Amino acid sequence: MNRKFVVFLYRHFLHSQRQEGGLWWFWMVALPIVPLAAYMCLGFLKILPHQEGIPRHLYIVIGVTGWLLFTDAILQPGNSIGRFKDYFVRDEVSISGLLGAWLPERSVALGLQILFCLSLVAWDFPLLAIQVLSFVALLLLGFAVFYSFGQVAAILGLVSPSLANLLTVSIRFLIFLSGVVFPLPAAEALDPIRVINPFYVFIDASRNALIGMPFDLVPLAVWCGVGLTVTLFLRWRLGRLTPYLRNYLF
Repeated sequence: MNRKFVVFLYRHFLHSQRQEGGLWWFWMVALPIVPLAAYMCLGFLKILPHQEGIPRHLYIVIGVTGWLLFTDAILQPGNSIGRFKDYFVRDEVSISGLLGAWLPERSVALGLQILFCLSLVAWDFPLLAIQVLSFVALLLLGFAVFYSFGQVAAILGLVSPSLANLLTVSIRFLIFLSGVVFPLPAAEALDPIRVINPFYVFIDASRNALIGMPFDLVPLAVWCGVGLTVTLFLRWRLGRLTPYLRNYLF
């Protein structure tokens, strides 16, 4: 992504925050935390199944932190096309820059959410540096995989606008099968979901890494291989698609 464009996006984000009024700094910090705190209340109310080895509220907060990042990685590239397509049409930014124009703003929220999550876990568990690094690394690894899917979905969404709605609806149902808020029952019939659902694979692995519990490396390696393949394919095709996309968006 063009460095000047990234700086512009950060400045645009801060300017939009200041326009919220005198408490802009409070809302900039509070709004990314609200979704985590809202779901966390479900854990404190004890209306959800207990997960052995981890308190309910921590199970939820860690899961939602990954869930919000991964769903944004799929949905936001398509939104970036609508918000920043003029810069792409004027040839001021590449197609990869256009698809990633949401990242500077999201990086601020992600940093706050990770700090909030880590502070809550550290309150109940002694955290080692290796656990924190593993947790952050798995989140970023999962982001890279989902972001590759999101870029493909954004480009296909130009041809089929209903794809964005289909993805949004599907993701809302997937939250129940991804170990985000509700632990999956220990049933053999659900074992395939633990492997073929990338949301579950990365969320479960990052949660276990942070708590210091073991996790399965094989599904992670498989999905990382899929993500790498998609990323390489995009690098090969995006340059060739750029003129067609620019004419399409003009």
